[in-house]
Amino acid sequence: MTELAHLPGTRRIDVDDLPEHLRPGPRTTRLGGRERAERVAIQHALTVAGGNKREAARALGISRTTLYRRMRALDVAET
Repeated sequence: MTELAHLPGTRRIDVDDLPEHLRPGPRTTRLGGRERAERVAIQHALTVAGGNKREAARALGISRTTLYRRMRALDVAET
């Protein structure tokens, strides 16, 4: 991320300026508001659970199978 601080001028930082691993995937740019919120909730639950999918699913009130299905549908990376 330090390379962003050295960009010439004071132009706006755009998504294309971010490193590849921080850019949204093609599927995530088409998500509606509810789906974006669901994606954020799943990412947060996984972070809080330290990547433990069973704990994340329990915190979200869904089955682990549903968590995996929603992760694929919403393009949530495996942690």
